[in-house]
Amino acid sequence: MLRNRLIALALTLTLHLIGFGLLFWLTLSSSVKPRTKEITLVPVGVLEEIPSQEVATAAVASSPAPESVARPMAKKPQASTLSQEEPLVADKRAEKTVPSPTPKPVEQPKETAEERREREAKKAQEEEQRRRDEINRKVVGAFGKGGSKKQEQNGAEGNATQGKNVGAGFSLAGRSITGNGGMPARPTGFRPTRGTVVVRIVVNDEGRVIEATERLKGTNITDPATLQAAVRAARATRFNAQPGAADQEGTITYHFDIQ
Repeated sequence: MLRNRLIALALTLTLHLIGFGLLFWLTLSSSVKPRTKEITLVPVGVLEEIPSQEVATAAVASSPAPESVARPMAKKPQASTLSQEEPLVADKRAEKTVPSPTPKPVEQPKETAEERREREAKKAQEEEQRRRDEINRKVVGAFGKGGSKKQEQNGAEGNATQGKNVGAGFSLAGRSITGNGGMPARPTGFRPTRGTVVVRIVVNDEGRVIEATERLKGTNITDPATLQAAVRAARATRFNAQPGAADQEGTITYHFDIQ
């Protein structure tokens, strides 16, 4: 029963809607008036001459306007390509414009007062050694003229002297002999002989000879008494002290010319 009522209600609403639609359409169609065309009446038999210019104008006006042709738009460059190329160009410019780092000057270590004193002391010792070498060359030259025999020392030559036909010289860099006139101690207690004895010495920081042995190189005397006399004299020689210095090795050379 209820179903039949619902169907009837739906049909009633549909019919009402159709009726309202027809009324709305009729109202719109009646409000729109048809356009009337104007008709120009021309008297038959009377034709006025129309200027050619007006005819051309009318023809142009009556002709349909040409349709506008759409021009194809120019393609825009792809933004992605430009964006990729621009960083590359910027990187190349940056590489060209980056200045090379300026090397910093190397700072030289400043010399301390102690180092300066040591350098000056070493320079003074070298000057003193050169002066003694010069004196030694002059003395050895005079000793050779007197008939004695001279031997060249290895390294810097020391002082030389002559006493009772015995000449002596030493080689010890940076050191000088104290006492005995700056000359090595003279050998005693040997037989008359002629030749050269080279004694190897080791001097400590107090200037004492702590080792003395004959050296075969440069020695041409084989008499044991003469060799021992030269070693004893070398041990008795004293050099200037250098506190804190390491043991230093050198030589003392004796020239014998006793017949």
